[in-house]
Amino acid sequence: MSPHVSESTFLDYQVLHFSGEFDLSTQALLRAAFEQVVTLPDCRVLLDLSAATFLDCGAARQLDVIAGSRLPEPVTVCPDGQVLRMLRMTGYVGLHRVVPTLMHAISPRPYDPVSEAWRRTVHVIPPAEGRARRPG
Repeated sequence: MSPHVSESTFLDYQVLHFSGEFDLSTQALLRAAFEQVVTLPDCRVLLDLSAATFLDCGAARQLDVIAGSRLPEPVTVCPDGQVLRMLRMTGYVGLHRVVPTLMHAISPRPYDPVSEAWRRTVHVIPPAEGRARRPG
């Protein structure tokens, strides 16, 4: 899939959508995205990698430059998969805020994957000993 970067607005955020495969040959496209982020008016920015299918370490480095180019720092949206694994391996996740969905990106509460997994888990609580069970 050929790489593409587009821009949209989500609530009061400017969103750069990255789709396709990003590698050494797409550096010019990523540099253009960097210039686009730098020249955006004073607003909050999201880097949406939800549709990105491949990212090599050179592209991850370019994203690091893009994410560090402005304050407040853009939030990166990247669901679990190959692209997120590359961002973890390159250290990007430790340096920048990465969340799985746009809704997590706009939430004032920081994203915590452990809490999210706990909240989505079904917890079965056995009846206390000595209590009578209801007939059912």
